[in-house]
Amino acid sequence: HIAGGSKGILYPYEKYNKTGQGFIVSGKSLEKLVAMTNFGNDEAIRRFQYIWRLKDIDEKLRAKGIKEGDTVYIGEMEFEYRQ
Repeated sequence: HIAGGSKGILYPYEKYNKTGQGFIVSGKSLEKLVAMTNFGNDEAIRRFQYIWRLKDIDEKLRAKGIKEGDTVYIGEMEFEYRQ
């Protein structure tokens, strides 16, 4: 889950790429979700984490080799990965 607060649907336009700085998760719906989430609000974070789990993002990132503490970038936001 995402630090700071988060099996399902994979949309074909989502991409999970490893870079030298971390992991970039891209896709219009995810970037919109991040832009619309108030990360200062606990309920909003829980909703984000719920959708994160529905999209099975943890499993997809683990398949790419993510480790505890790696950075995840989605749109303009960056997160520290926590299991």
